[in-house]
Amino acid sequence: MNSSKKVLGITGLYCSGKSSADKILLQYGYKIIDVDLLGHEALDICKDLIVKNFGKDILKNKVIDRKKLGGIVFSCRDKLNELNKIVHPVMIKMVKERMASGGDKICINAALLFEMGLDELCSAVCIIKSSLFNIIKKAKKRDGYSFWKVLRIINNQKVNYYANKKKQNVDIFYVSNNYNLHNFTDKFIKTLRERNYI
Repeated sequence: MNSSKKVLGITGLYCSGKSSADKILLQYGYKIIDVDLLGHEALDICKDLIVKNFGKDILKNKVIDRKKLGGIVFSCRDKLNELNKIVHPVMIKMVKERMASGGDKICINAALLFEMGLDELCSAVCIIKSSLFNIIKKAKKRDGYSFWKVLRIINNQKVNYYANKKKQNVDIFYVSNNYNLHNFTDKFIKTLRERNYI
């Protein structure tokens, strides 16, 4: 990796505040690679193989219905692993292509940053931390998800496990997001300045 290039990974549990971090980084000239959005593209690219593995019931108007597919994979770890094996290689390739297209300051935003090995492309990783209470409140307001659905989603995210496992390989730091956007913005900017990322 070019030593002058700053590649910051942003990760954290579902609804922890990763998109808020993106908006702040945009103001400081970062190119944002939203891996969740790439996942939507990967579903379309891998549509035939996904339908072959999960059945035609996941289709709505000949397009994969993400809610139907999510209902299947988030209730069964094996099904989730099966889907990830199909789409993750495509998503990783897309991340690398976007990184190669230029920019000295890049942010890779991914809930499964460590699981996908995308931390290996980063010079540092920021983990956004938020309480379960705040995650559930935000998920209900933003996505209309129930308490149990939120638990099922975050149960499949092993951010802290992988952070401890990989902390020797990449600079990892944390920013808390438990109050309001103004408070988070101040802490995030202060932390990035201290670490020379803005």
